[in-house]
Amino acid sequence: MRLDRDIQMFLGIAQGILLDGRVDDEEIENLLDWCEVHPEVVVQWPANRVYGCLNTALDDGVVDERERREITALLEGVTSRAIGKADAPASLPFDDPLPAVEFQDRAFVFTGQFAFGP
Repeated sequence: MRLDRDIQMFLGIAQGILLDGRVDDEEIENLLDWCEVHPEVVVQWPANRVYGCLNTALDDGVVDERERREITALLEGVTSRAIGKADAPASLPFDDPLPAVEFQDRAFVFTGQFAFGP
């Protein structure tokens, strides 16, 4: 339950960062600091994807505009704001219960940009 609460908190922080329409350096650094204080969260989706992006952007100590746009798009993608809902769900039921997936004699392809996985 604590992990669900912390992931929900992470999503709330991400939504707060997006409220003014600009992701500034201080917000990026603060989110990275929060992630480092919550190591159990940054190994879970979606925080793991965001944490990796933040680390990459701050590798050289400067967040350029391309990195800022990437972080903004990623935060929008992992929050309910990207799908037009006011509040994120209390939990993330993406794989609980695990779905039965069968593609007998068929090919199935995912395309596009994904928040998790290649």
